[in-house]
Amino acid sequence: MTVILVALTAVALFFLQQVVYKRLWSKSLKVNINFKDKTLNEGDEGWLIQTVENAKRLPLPMCKVKFECNRALLFFDSGETSVSDKYYRDEAFTVSSYKRVVRELKFTAKERGFYSIDGFDVVGTDIFMSAQFVEHKDCHTEIYVYPVALERDLSEAAIRQLTGEMLSRRRFIEDPFEYVGVREYQPFDELKNINWKATAKTGDLKVNTHGYTARQGVRIFLNLKDDGVLKHKENVENSIRFAVRMCMEFIGSGDRVALFANIPDVIKGKPLIIPAGTGESHMEAILRGLARLDTDKRHFDFESTFRDEVFEEKNDFMTVFVSTPSANDFDGFVREYHETGKDLRHFILCEEGDKYEANVENAVFTTVICMEKK
Repeated sequence: MTVILVALTAVALFFLQQVVYKRLWSKSLKVNINFKDKTLNEGDEGWLIQTVENAKRLPLPMCKVKFECNRALLFFDSGETSVSDKYYRDEAFTVSSYKRVVRELKFTAKERGFYSIDGFDVVGTDIFMSAQFVEHKDCHTEIYVYPVALERDLSEAAIRQLTGEMLSRRRFIEDPFEYVGVREYQPFDELKNINWKATAKTGDLKVNTHGYTARQGVRIFLNLKDDGVLKHKENVENSIRFAVRMCMEFIGSGDRVALFANIPDVIKGKPLIIPAGTGESHMEAILRGLARLDTDKRHFDFESTFRDEVFEEKNDFMTVFVSTPSANDFDGFVREYHETGKDLRHFILCEEGDKYEANVENAVFTTVICMEKK
């Protein structure tokens, strides 16, 4: 009889603890996931911070946090993982009553991109782990992985060529915000420059004179078409890295830089358009824009997207085109622009072994940069 009572009591306690855990396991349970850094460069290491806080008396013998993220983030330590089109991970915690557990997961950012985690599942169990309880939680944490600049030894000759051309065409333009003084009116002066107070005081027409500032800029257009049967992703990425190198050099010299690309923005779904600017904040905007280019989506047709922008009158800008061998129909468009008499350079990024024949007619303004195949 005693044995039966003990057995019945044990069964009752077993089911009772299941009921208690089912009702209370998620009460006062706080779980969060955050990227420690908001920006990294390609190849950098980063940390994903997981926090589980159990602010109640009931302990949690097993609490799993399940999340998914882009497989371009390669995690180091061995958790329960699986990789397909995405990276799936389970992290198991044991959390006593009124305890907080923080775990840092180290990863390498293998590829340029914009990555986010927008939710996760929390799985709890009873004391005997005989039952599981699941609850989904929303969150949002994101990280930008910036493209690195193309290696200097590969891009130095091209950059030197561009900066030399920029220096040779540098000219001075009147700055309307820098007032210097007044002088006598000349027939070629505009009425808006007349200083009426000085004119009334002297009885002769006087005009304001202004200082001069060196103002010039570069427009960089990326044609990242890559729609062949065999994709050449590295050509696209090297084109982006070359654009980073150019932007760094020109912005570092105080020049204005505008950037355009015919690849969809992963957030907006539109082609990349960054108006001319300079300074550190502008370089940051360029890196963020390039990080968000989604090369898995189909490109926009370059000519229909940017034709008006390319042919717009921009006397103070040099135009630079960057393309891949896959955009072999681009030569005609570039040549058409060259025939307008505008300054331009065209760079084609390829890997050793790529079948590409440079157009002889475009040789005067086209440079092919060939990389070792990785």
